[in-house]
Amino acid sequence: MAIAWMLAVVLAAEPTDGPVEAPVPSRQRLSADELRSAYSNALQISAKKANPDIFAVAPVVIEVFEQLKADKSLSHAERSRMRRGLKSRLESLRDRVLRDAILQKRQLRRTALRAERAGRKSPQSELSGGGEIARAVQLIELIQNTIAPDSWDINGGNGSIRYFSLLRVLVVRQTGEVHHQIGAGLSQLKN
Repeated sequence: MAIAWMLAVVLAAEPTDGPVEAPVPSRQRLSADELRSAYSNALQISAKKANPDIFAVAPVVIEVFEQLKADKSLSHAERSRMRRGLKSRLESLRDRVLRDAILQKRQLRRTALRAERAGRKSPQSELSGGGEIARAVQLIELIQNTIAPDSWDINGGNGSIRYFSLLRVLVVRQTGEVHHQIGAGLSQLKN
């Protein structure tokens, strides 16, 4: 997964004003010992146990990752090991942002459903009309924006997803890996 995409996902939501612990100086070359220290700090502040503020931690982790990319003072093996560790942390942060977005959308749907029920409208009446198509479009957009976004036809890729209202089905043309990710995402949405 490209680091630029992970940064875009992490920074897509509005950042909070939380403090960043021991920020890495941007554009300043670090010595080998400083890089090791910055790496340890980045792992500490991005640990799951620390329950990090993603929008404060991600820039620090990305900066250390980029510093390691350009560094020549560490051995190749040590740099590679450190970059793999930071990439794993960035992917965890990205997954948390995506999971939080799904949970927020689910909560919004529940709130809308409660409001609809309070207005004495039947949820089934919306299924037969334009509401079904609107929900299908929202689901398609959610899938295309969160699961392998560059692989969809709207972003220049080969994958496609279409809704057929007559049969009430989504038809997805995509790789096996993306199909698996969609299945996992839809099972999370059902819960």
